[in-house]
Amino acid sequence: MRTEKHHVISVIKLTDYPDDVRAGNLFCHNLQFFRNSEMQEIGDEFEATAVSKWYKLVDAHSLSCPVFCMYAVEVKKEDDITRIQLNDERLRRFGDYAVMITDVKEFIRRITTNLSEFSCEVIRYIDMINPPGLYKQAIFNPIATKHLLFKHQQEFRVFSHAWALSSKEDFKLPNVQYINEDKKKFPIGDLNDITQQFRTDDLFNGVVVDLKIDWDFCRKDRLQTKLPKLRN
Repeated sequence: MRTEKHHVISVIKLTDYPDDVRAGNLFCHNLQFFRNSEMQEIGDEFEATAVSKWYKLVDAHSLSCPVFCMYAVEVKKEDDITRIQLNDERLRRFGDYAVMITDVKEFIRRITTNLSEFSCEVIRYIDMINPPGLYKQAIFNPIATKHLLFKHQQEFRVFSHAWALSSKEDFKLPNVQYINEDKKKFPIGDLNDITQQFRTDDLFNGVVVDLKIDWDFCRKDRLQTKLPKLRN
């Protein structure tokens, strides 16, 4: 499947605090917080031990990076996009409300304008136990890569390597701003003009939304880290 045929036409924050999101406050935890949550979700799965082994290969600085997680609505250009609907019941646990971004390009512009040291990424899901070919290097990018067990999350992440939250390491990296907290709000300005709010239940029934889509900008491959080409 060629990823360039897929587009991210909206991103959704499932939350219990929709007003805070629409006000433009990106409430970030450090990556360690999400890694701990993922390991709890894996639980006693038969791959848990192997996945844990891979997780331990992450450097301390990456685990301290602030991360804001959302759900990416992915479609092919020829798909019917008049109705957006969630189908995986596991998504309900992320919050009773959904804040939907109606203009992805403008949303990312506001992030990069107001938070110049932040980046956006559509997560790539791979088999971390037996990563094929060029994905062997991808497992070492913990912010942009997750195990296949979490593919249902279709995650879109906002993050920064220039900040570190609650770093308890003895060393400090140059050009990195350290904050003695494990969570922090990063403001990007009011988002009411490019958001719509729903109850999460509404999204499972399906909602009709008027989206502004720049199809070239919203190509999925454009919003993912480029992987190295395989040598012959």
